[in-house]
Amino acid sequence: MEEGLRIRSFTVNEPWVWSDHEACGAERGVEFQNNNSEHILSSMTTCYFPRSELVCPQDKETPFRFSDIRNVSDPRYVRCRKMRYYKKSDWRAATTEFLFSPVSEVVVKEAERQLRLVFPDGVVPKDLITVHIRWGDKVYENPNHSVQDYFSFVEEIKRMRGDKNGTTTNIFLATEDPKAVSEFTRLLPSTWKLYIDQFYHDLLPHRGNKIEYNMVPKASQSMKGKGGLLSLGSLLVAMEASAFVLTRASNWSRLIDELRKNILDLRCGNCTFMVDISRKDPKYEEW
Repeated sequence: MEEGLRIRSFTVNEPWVWSDHEACGAERGVEFQNNNSEHILSSMTTCYFPRSELVCPQDKETPFRFSDIRNVSDPRYVRCRKMRYYKKSDWRAATTEFLFSPVSEVVVKEAERQLRLVFPDGVVPKDLITVHIRWGDKVYENPNHSVQDYFSFVEEIKRMRGDKNGTTTNIFLATEDPKAVSEFTRLLPSTWKLYIDQFYHDLLPHRGNKIEYNMVPKASQSMKGKGGLLSLGSLLVAMEASAFVLTRASNWSRLIDELRKNILDLRCGNCTFMVDISRKDPKYEEW
């Protein structure tokens, strides 16, 4: 931003795998011509994030070849001295707040649809705790934490909040993994009330029978991009909670926490709680 540059993501040969053909249109984007007379297709992220791309008549851009693109967070390519003073966490916070302020009406309507399906009459229970479980193909990168581990962290949040013994604990289980849903449901304490992610239900008919790397993007492709809209709707539903059990080993958990810290807490005066199930892992020292 301080460099006066804008970054545009785009697809070339086919529609973006996360772009819902029905809600956003099946076309691949807006075609423009760069300085080398190459036809390039612009991003469709504006369907979800209206502020993410150039939208004003006076906006200008200079397209780059892939070989010319630099990693803007890499200090070797930072020409503005001020940018070097910020940590990665600062960049994540600023980017998240920028993208999600606001999201499009398409995303809001999808979140409202899921909300009505997950919670009776669309009414979110008081003191809801979102538990995000990222199993599936993540096992190829990090060992899975057990359901009992997640339960112990929920109990930690209850102690932090001063919940009374015997009161109902309302859990929103944010996951697309059938095994996680099965295990969580089977071991659920009697005083807990479980609400299962609608994304899990909608994705279930499109997933394979075995753990496969990048299964969700492949499923989204078979759904003509619907997975992107479903996941964002699920994300907004997860943000209805006031407390969160997350894992820094997952980028989706990181996104939830950025929204919690930089949007929810700013609105409610730091009213939320979060515990990180991977907090003792030295690989993820910086949250």
